[in-house]
Amino acid sequence: MNVTLMVLVSVFAYYCCKTWVSGIAFSITIISIWLLLSLCLGLFPIFSGYSRSWIFVLQTLLMLFVLSSVIFRRHDFMFFIAHFGMLVAVSGGFWGACDQTSEQVLLKDNTQFLVSNKECTFLKFDKEAQVAYLLTDKSDTLTAAVNHPAYYKGRDIYPQTYNAEHNVCVLLVVFQPWKWVEYAGILLMLIWAMLVPFKIINKRRKRYV
Repeated sequence: MNVTLMVLVSVFAYYCCKTWVSGIAFSITIISIWLLLSLCLGLFPIFSGYSRSWIFVLQTLLMLFVLSSVIFRRHDFMFFIAHFGMLVAVSGGFWGACDQTSEQVLLKDNTQFLVSNKECTFLKFDKEAQVAYLLTDKSDTLTAAVNHPAYYKGRDIYPQTYNAEHNVCVLLVVFQPWKWVEYAGILLMLIWAMLVPFKIINKRRKRYV
């Protein structure tokens, strides 16, 4: 379903690439509004429910449509890699949200649980380092911290909370199949950022030749 919608958005964007939709003023306005809303969602938790509303979904679809139209309109490598990277990153987050799953697991020391149908054992939780230690079915030891999750069988495992009184730890197991698409988009934008200085230097050289 997600792939079908992506193809439809791309097809419509291709046929509208020569219209006012891909113009500079409209494109900058739509992308700026979307970025501002995304910033508000990240800074103010009170707006977290807005990302699940139809208004935000339609705004994101419009932004992806405009980005696609702009890419089809211009044939400049630097312009392409920057906007295509942004399109890939946002698409990965937007379309992948439907396939993302998260599961809370309540565990005590030396308790087994399943991750993608594979056994994993919660060994213990280090209260001082705030790190959970896990043992995989291949006897490999994994460490999971709040901002540094353990990666196992395509899942990210985070220690969510710990109850010292009952010696119980809650792990959050998150499955994000589209996160590599997001990383690919971010990588493209980083490549663009590294190439910008070389383009500026090249322009200055041509100016003085």
